[in-house]
Amino acid sequence: TRPAPTATPAGTVPSPSATATPVRAARRQAGSFLNDLAARLGISVDRLREAIIAAAKDAVQRRVAEGKLTPEQAGRLIERIEQHGVALLPRLLAPQRHERHDARAEVKGLALSQVVRVVADATGLTPRQVLDELRAGKTLAQIGQEHGKSQADLKAALLAALKQRLDEAVSRGRITAEQATRLLDQASQRIDGLLTRSFPRRGP
Repeated sequence: TRPAPTATPAGTVPSPSATATPVRAARRQAGSFLNDLAARLGISVDRLREAIIAAAKDAVQRRVAEGKLTPEQAGRLIERIEQHGVALLPRLLAPQRHERHDARAEVKGLALSQVVRVVADATGLTPRQVLDELRAGKTLAQIGQEHGKSQADLKAALLAALKQRLDEAVSRGRITAEQATRLLDQASQRIDGLLTRSFPRRGP
């Protein structure tokens, strides 16, 4: 019998052993570092590990107090720290990594379907009519202009819809007020590009 190829074909899922290798390597490196550090400090590895995890939890709680994390986000982060231990601390505690992830998840709710709905409400069209215009090659700004709404009018309507969604996320504790403000500012800078973007035409 011919031996199986070592390369993974494009489009296939790597084997569990292949994907686990980097994780095992990272844990070995972390373990080696802890052993060396514990020896230099004259304490046991277990005591050092406990101290590092306790400090990490304190750092998470400080970010809650600073308004950079919600209690819900902090709870999930602490749970991961307790589950995976020291090996994942550098990635978990990277500034704003997980809060960006959680906050951006709220913005994804303002998908194209909701953008189309907001534009439809502003122009008096139906969502289907807006989609038909987009498929014909028009931009959202052109659609608004043809129905008495300027690009600035559409931008204001979209930002109002996004702000409402972000305010709801803040009230539910999913993101902080600081994150909501930052996301709204970022969206304000990008919405003009969305309004002037041409979507691919559909064939007959």
